[in-house]
Amino acid sequence: MSAFHSFIYLFIRNRSINHLKHQKAELNYINYRQGESISDESEVFQVMEEEIYRIFFNVIDQLPERCKEIFKLHLAGKKENEIASQLGISLSTVKSQKQKAFQRLKERLNPLFFFLLFM
Repeated sequence: MSAFHSFIYLFIRNRSINHLKHQKAELNYINYRQGESISDESEVFQVMEEEIYRIFFNVIDQLPERCKEIFKLHLAGKKENEIASQLGISLSTVKSQKQKAFQRLKERLNPLFFFLLFM
């Protein structure tokens, strides 16, 4: 399941970087034509990163309560057996709830990936 999380992160990161490079090239051209100074690239990256995280955590907040609780513990670095003992539930429940969380994230973030793919 962490491979999926890595895939999401790398996909969004790479797609965002490509988009920002393209935007920067356009901005450089516009600024050159208008004689203005070029804005700092790190500010643009920071804004994009914050927006991506906002969208991601907004989708997480829409998960059912138990599913959200388990997934947040997973994101905090807890192992499945630690989550199960902390919440007093079975290991299979943790696994199935994590699987449901990943499936719902995939379904709800799919339009975002489609959008980023064609930006």
